[in-house]
Amino acid sequence: MLPVVGGVDVNTTDSAAGQPQRLPISRWSWFWLRRRARAGLVPGEVTTAALLAGRAERTAALWIVVAGVILIVVLSGLALLPDELDEVPRVVVSVVAPEPGDESTIHRVVLDGGEVVDFDRDPGVQRGDLVVLQSHSPLDHVGLVRDGALVEAANRDTGPEIGMIVFAVGLGASVSLSGGIRARRAHIVVRGIERDLQEPTTTATGHYLGSWVWRALAGTTSTPSLLTSPLPGVPVAIEDDAGHLTWFAAPVRLLDALTEFEAAIADGNRQVAVTYHPTTRAIGRLDATEGGASVTFDHAVDAFAQTTGLSLVKRLRRRHPELPDR
Repeated sequence: MLPVVGGVDVNTTDSAAGQPQRLPISRWSWFWLRRRARAGLVPGEVTTAALLAGRAERTAALWIVVAGVILIVVLSGLALLPDELDEVPRVVVSVVAPEPGDESTIHRVVLDGGEVVDFDRDPGVQRGDLVVLQSHSPLDHVGLVRDGALVEAANRDTGPEIGMIVFAVGLGASVSLSGGIRARRAHIVVRGIERDLQEPTTTATGHYLGSWVWRALAGTTSTPSLLTSPLPGVPVAIEDDAGHLTWFAAPVRLLDALTEFEAAIADGNRQVAVTYHPTTRAIGRLDATEGGASVTFDHAVDAFAQTTGLSLVKRLRRRHPELPDR
């Protein structure tokens, strides 16, 4: 490949001079371009198959958003569920009331089981009284029951419940946010492909600078779905005669054809004519102005288009598809 590597600017190697060039692209734009390419959301071709793949990607991303919301509801609900209430008979060992003039209003009751329960007001119990201790855990006392009346304890420990809710909201929000960003990006891709399917291609000329292929795709750990899906594209940088950089895309599954084209133009002036779809900038054809090298990415026939071939109509109440009447 003619490499494009990222930085504040994009460095590309000019094969003739052997020196790196500096291409004006912001760090933020370069970051998001790489993220979209790795996620398979840089459309490499404009076909009905790519459109269907984009819609499936958008639907999957929306389900991730729903999963994040469900995660928040379920985990928050579990945190708010009342714990099992234990009731244990106890005898009051001592009652410590606040001293006169003391700013604290805590009344501390010590029970014969070693439990210490604090109250914001006088609990109305004395040493030797028989009470029932209600608690959810050894550290979470609800209060004391005496003569059928519950006196609630002070400063109940609600930390675990609050912490669980905060964790649930944070986790669910992060999942929903990531899914929402992906769904939004997939929606833009789908709308672009829909528009390009109805519009003619455009041709421009410029200097072919290079293409960017991420390491996992170029190596042996490539994701099979990216290599076979009609949607993902490889970013391709072309500079026009005015020096403006434009990013196009070639299909990932035709990466070998792009590599052969780049090898053919590497020793020439690398001036090309690019035929592309205007909205997605997916490349349909590349032609070198010197040497006659060319590569075509657009299909002669859009195999999944409704106007192509004998489409099958699946009836909801029938197990087998049938050919529609024409």
